[in-house]
Amino acid sequence: MFKVLALLSLFPSFAAAETSIQWRNRFDDAHGQGFRDSSFSYYRGIAGIYDIEFCFVGQPKDVCPIINQTAEEMQKAYVNGAHDSMEILSCTVENKTVTAKYLLHDDYNAQDLDVTRVIERCRG
Repeated sequence: MFKVLALLSLFPSFAAAETSIQWRNRFDDAHGQGFRDSSFSYYRGIAGIYDIEFCFVGQPKDVCPIINQTAEEMQKAYVNGAHDSMEILSCTVENKTVTAKYLLHDDYNAQDLDVTRVIERCRG
């Protein structure tokens, strides 16, 4: 057993890496961990959506489930009184790139924001 563990420690790529999503706002250089998007973040209008960039660490196949979970949590919160929600239209992985399409909705704007995010592996 010890020999197997020692071998795994020599080859860290065999160990399961947890996938995470990171974000950065190009407008004010704010950044953080996790996936969260809201129409309330875009006080500059639809153009402001693309001020925020997302990237992932880990496996691209694990990114869509993270985004779907965020949408489900937002929908549950919306039903329970929150003021914004997300509806996933599609989420696909191709050539290690994730493309997520979704609608952002809130109580105060008549029109949903139609968002397409291309999420690639984080660099550096």
